Amino acid sequence: MPEPTVKFPIGSLTARLTRGERVNDLPPVNPEREAPPPSIDGPQLFDAGDFRTESGEVIPKLQICYETWGKPNQFGSNTVLLTHGSGGDRLRMGAYMGPGRPFDPDRHFIVAVDAISAGLSTRPSSTGLGKRFPRISIRDMVRSQCLLLTKGLGLTGVRSVAGPSMGGYQAIEWAVTYPAFVRSAVCIIGSAQRTAHQAAIGAAIKAAIATDRRWNDGEYTESPVDGLRAAGKAWFPWIFGEEWYLQYTPETLDYALAESAERALLSDPWDTLCQEDACNTHDVSAPFGGNLVGALRRAHMPVLVMPCTTDLLVPARNSRLLADLLPNPTYVEIPSYAGHGASSREVAFISHHILRFFERSGLG
Repeated sequence: MPEPTVKFPIGSLTARLTRGERVNDLPPVNPEREAPPPSIDGPQLFDAGDFRTESGEVIPKLQICYETWGKPNQFGSNTVLLTHGSGGDRLRMGAYMGPGRPFDPDRHFIVAVDAISAGLSTRPSSTGLGKRFPRISIRDMVRSQCLLLTKGLGLTGVRSVAGPSMGGYQAIEWAVTYPAFVRSAVCIIGSAQRTAHQAAIGAAIKAAIATDRRWNDGEYTESPVDGLRAAGKAWFPWIFGEEWYLQYTPETLDYALAESAERALLSDPWDTLCQEDACNTHDVSAPFGGNLVGALRRAHMPVLVMPCTTDLLVPARNSRLLADLLPNPTYVEIPSYAGHGASSREVAFISHHILRFFERSGLG
């Protein structure tokens, strides 16, 4: 099957503008996402009990929400775990699911999870703990998912773990922490550890929320909507590649910023910040004394690493380093100016390479 072209090829917008074309077909900042096929039983909750986080704090009566599609084979070896990015939920990978797609309920037993602090899993807003909710890490997310798969679903391994952005962080953490459990991993626009640049962006977003008088040092009694809108605007410059922003006039930029600001109102502030803190402290080498080479050497299974060439938040060079240090990598760059938003905008290109990766790895 020939490689599909990307929807937003690098240089194409610049060429149109150079030719003097008017760009009036602006894609939405937040496109409608394709829903997955109907799941077997709808959302389910797994009771993980009192869960001690890496910080030493305990999340009382942790619940992890998940949905399943397809049926496990005799040994459950056709299981695929799907993770999601920050601000997302278990349905975020819906466009990648279905017949002929990378995650096919006719062939796979698909388990899609809400990370701690996301979706319908336990989170600061659902517990009423707010700022007192235990600090969590990407490893905590992965450990809780392992409890779900082993204790809740009785599985002894998975064919693959896949996800974008924060979901890609989780996929790599799975590969490092549980290498005997995972037969392959798919990391889309992710990396092995956060950078100071990413942490600084996270700090700026938190500072934007804190400008709202309602924030009250995190002890808010009504949502700090002005701060959330400011945070949404602060986030907007990092979603896409630089070329994406060439298409905006002053008027359309105002509209796009307003769209990003309103979307920020969809999540509770502490739910959002809890996930952001996990991303901003992400480092698979931490349990190994900071030895990134040694940590990634543990991930001996095939791993597909797919950054976007123009990603400003998780630059492709970070993913290139990850691939260089993995024992069995497949590295494919997404040549799109969609930047960090590529996972929801370049589905055909990414799907093609996931299918090809599974076929070449003997996991199709």
